[in-house]
Amino acid sequence: MNFIYTALDFEYKWISLSFLMQNGTFIFNLMYLAFSLQGLFQSPIFYSFHLLDMINRFPQLQNVIKSVTKNGFQLMMTAMLGLIFIYIYSTIGFIFLFDTFYNDDIHAGLLNSKGDSICMSMLHCYLSEINYGLRGGGGIGDFLPT
Repeated sequence: MNFIYTALDFEYKWISLSFLMQNGTFIFNLMYLAFSLQGLFQSPIFYSFHLLDMINRFPQLQNVIKSVTKNGFQLMMTAMLGLIFIYIYSTIGFIFLFDTFYNDDIHAGLLNSKGDSICMSMLHCYLSEINYGLRGGGGIGDFLPT
């Protein structure tokens, strides 16, 4: 008889624990506590994650998160289309404009060598265009000499 009560008590606690682990508010508060403890004992940089609490407090920010997460596939396809256009431009640049992809800042501190090409191979040209083109405000056109 005592075994039945123990089994029922275990089942009750198991269902309660599984419900608790599926509750988003509990998980959020648990992560909040974990980041607080990490900020206290490990590094204060973990306190910056507490700013994510603003998403829970403002419905407008919740709508922003919903718009990004619901349309995530379309956003990734748009990014892929952008990478395809950068590849096409880097192919044209590698074949026809090879000598214009030159950076004077490479090897600037060494004697008798100033600058180097940033388009030595097709992969190097593509990665350089992604690097300089996405970081610059006007794209790769800001980087290239006129």
